[in-house]
Parts: sequence; structure tokens; C-alpha cells
Amino acid sequence: MKGKPELPYDIEAHYLMIGMLVFMEIAIHLGAAAGRRRAERTTPEGKAEISALQASLLGLVALLLGFSLSPALGR
Repeated sequence: MKGKPELPYDIEAHYLMIGMLVFMEIAIHLGAAAGRRRAERTTPEGKAEISALQASLLGLVALLLGFSLSPALGR
């Protein structure tokens, strides 16, 4: 059965890895630049809201990590 091959399986693994690394590097630099621009305009009240949001997200990540590791500890 012939059809259009799927893209990830058509590309050599090392080319795919290099492409992903380049994409992640660009995304990191764009995010850092946007964060620096945004930090200059943020008021102290806005920084407090961002800190509260960051703390709640980290708490959620900790909760998810705890639930995913609890079955392993129960063995």
C-alpha cells in the first residue's frame, strides 16, 4: 500500500534533532526578549499577581508529580 510517507519518519534522526534544537533556541530567545520588554512595564502590583500565579502553577506541578510517583512508592 503506497501513500504519502509521514514527515517524522522521512527525515534522518540527527537532522530532526538539530532542527528541534534550533527551534527551541529561537523560542527561548524570543521568550526572554518578550519577558524583558514586559518586565520594564510591569508595576509592583502586577509583579505580585505574577508571583501568585507562578506559585500556584508550581504547586500544581508538585501535585501532579506527587500523584504520578505515588504508585511507584506503593509497590
